[in-house]
Amino acid sequence: MELTAEQKTRVAYIEKKGKSLEEQIEKLDQFLKASSVDPINAKLRLDSLTTLYTSYVKYNDELSSLKFDHPRLDAFDDIQTCYFNVATAVTKLQKTEVALYSPHASSTLNSSNFTLTERQDLPRLPEIHIPRFNGDHTEWVAWKASFTSIVHNRTDISNYTKHTHLQTALRDRKAEGKIKQYPASEENYPQAFKALCDA
Repeated sequence: MELTAEQKTRVAYIEKKGKSLEEQIEKLDQFLKASSVDPINAKLRLDSLTTLYTSYVKYNDELSSLKFDHPRLDAFDDIQTCYFNVATAVTKLQKTEVALYSPHASSTLNSSNFTLTERQDLPRLPEIHIPRFNGDHTEWVAWKASFTSIVHNRTDISNYTKHTHLQTALRDRKAEGKIKQYPASEENYPQAFKALCDA
């Protein structure tokens, strides 16, 4: 049975959507083959691709009803396999993390001792709040140890972020005065923290 002009236009549109989906799958596959892959970026890309894939499943069903012998229907199995392969790769990437910070790790981590670990479904620990220093000298040692552990020693946040946490953690004018000359920045944090600790 010959397709109407409207149906032919629709088939051409579905073909275009199929080619676009294949290109996006290939782009994500290439992204995942890079030497350094950001798991969050990969997940965002997969989410976007999943939206395209889900839409195309419906288009494929529509194409089947319009033209049951269309060659793109056979290609759909390959597209589906490629989509599942990249989705699996991103899921595995999400489950794998680089253990850069651990309470038992030394502070001299380098690229030769990175360890890959599988994420486990463990109970979520309560959130730890950064303590405030109010100027009580009897609390200084405990506050400094807590701040050092919770903020200063972290490798997954920038010095700028550490600096802003330091500023908000101080509730003592004398302590605030010691770091006031160092505006929050990536470069100034080490000097501000040192100035506070040396006093």
